[in-house]
Amino acid sequence: MASKELLRTTRQMVTPKGDFSVLSLFTGGGGLDLGFEAEGFHQLGAVELDAWCVETLRQNRPHWRVIHGDMRQYEPTKVERPDVLLAGIPCQGFSLGGNRDEDD
Repeated sequence: MASKELLRTTRQMVTPKGDFSVLSLFTGGGGLDLGFEAEGFHQLGAVELDAWCVETLRQNRPHWRVIHGDMRQYEPTKVERPDVLLAGIPCQGFSLGGNRDEDD
């Protein structure tokens, strides 16, 4: 019972009071973005390099602006002024691009 009350209180504390936006970098499958969407944030864009992730995002969230490309070439427009810059940068110990160190 106490955990339900805590969850209700926490949701009340994090519910945005205005029209907040988020720009997502290294989006992956969109897990971080889904949390922000659930709290009412407007998604300005999701930048992801992996083609499988991009396809998944486009199928599951057709209303999102998914940008398939390398983050190093991405240049936000002047219109994109997010309230939150979200970045799901891969952990090098687990990422396929990292050293795959089990002790990390």
